[in-house]
Amino acid sequence: QVPWGLALITVSVHTVIAFRHGGPVAVPDIPSYLYPALSATGLGEPLNTQFHPGLGLMLAPATLLGVTGANLHTAALLLNAAIAAMAIPLAYQLALGLGSSARVAIVACLVCAVFPVFAAGSRTAWPEPLLTIAVLAISVTLISGSTQGFFMAGLFATLSVASHPRALVFCSVLIASLALSSYRKN
Repeated sequence: QVPWGLALITVSVHTVIAFRHGGPVAVPDIPSYLYPALSATGLGEPLNTQFHPGLGLMLAPATLLGVTGANLHTAALLLNAAIAAMAIPLAYQLALGLGSSARVAIVACLVCAVFPVFAAGSRTAWPEPLLTIAVLAISVTLISGSTQGFFMAGLFATLSVASHPRALVFCSVLIASLALSSYRKN
């Protein structure tokens, strides 16, 4: 059984922190992560930034509803709370897919719930939770071994590049690993 209760607790704790965070954390790159939400909706000028736009683009609907400034930061924290909760069932599926017992899969979920990327994501509007959920989703879909699983892994990998530059490294390793495994089969 997927520990849905743990996912609910995770999203609840992160949501409380998101609403009580006391304003944006003073990390200089946060505006660059959030700015695409404004520029994609025409509410801000294009920003020349080296940061990938994924997090900001996911927040664009919120800006269309008038969410800006500190409230946009809170919206990012709420998105990260939802991502942290979504990671719980994925961690469970991944553990089982790798051959773990249900008990070990539950432990994997507990580790996932307090994983530093997600814990920091409830206080800081950064894209690392997006990258982490992408890695989990790619891993779960690859383990299926099906054509549809490989297609979905490719789709998730492609989209992950929009969220974080480290996804380029992950995708390169993924492609090399798949090519090597294919080569070894022949």
